[in-house]
Amino acid sequence: MNTKTFGFATVLCAISSMALAAPNLTVVPGGVQANNWVWNIDIGADTSLVPDGSGTPLAIEMGFRLTGAQLLSATIADPSIFDTPNPGNFIFGWETPDPFSNNHPYGLQLHGSTSEIFVSYGSINLLTSAPHHFLKVITSGPGNGGASLSSTIQWLGAYGGGKGRIAQITGGSGSFYTVSSFDIYAGSATQAVPEPASVALLAITTIVMPLNLRRRRRDSRLD
Repeated sequence: MNTKTFGFATVLCAISSMALAAPNLTVVPGGVQANNWVWNIDIGADTSLVPDGSGTPLAIEMGFRLTGAQLLSATIADPSIFDTPNPGNFIFGWETPDPFSNNHPYGLQLHGSTSEIFVSYGSINLLTSAPHHFLKVITSGPGNGGASLSSTIQWLGAYGGGKGRIAQITGGSGSFYTVSSFDIYAGSATQAVPEPASVALLAITTIVMPLNLRRRRRDSRLD
């Protein structure tokens, strides 16, 4: 961890402000892989907020809740980018406190019985606003007897009535920086196997349309 990243992480919990622009969170459904549902969470900085163009580390403090399919695993997708476990605030209540972080929950924690994820992590200094793979989540899928025909993921946090936080540098120069926390991240997404009726309708439409096209062609020859 470089000096800039370390200084950013230590003031994360102390400074909170809002701006029109913000770091970007993207939740991408990965479909069914190896008979299980996959979710990819990508995060990017907003480097337009850094006045001296020197880039910014990110600090993410967020919770995820899975429904419709059992949580199987969650891993930091790119540890070379998101390399620093941080302390954060309790989101769900089951998180294990870390005695070396003033008894705050720390890093990446999973709770299998409730299919919930706590994550508090920092990144290296990012020089562009390109999204980076942050978290890969896997839940039980439709391959095992068709039990989990859909997977829903919710993202939330401990701020602003249940919102997650992403923070980054937004001002300053040299060795002195201003850090802003964006407590705006909450929502949900679902991916699902099409219902049998929808699949049948798609198949019928695929068959009927070419037949109709041939009939029109045949009729046009008779004119």
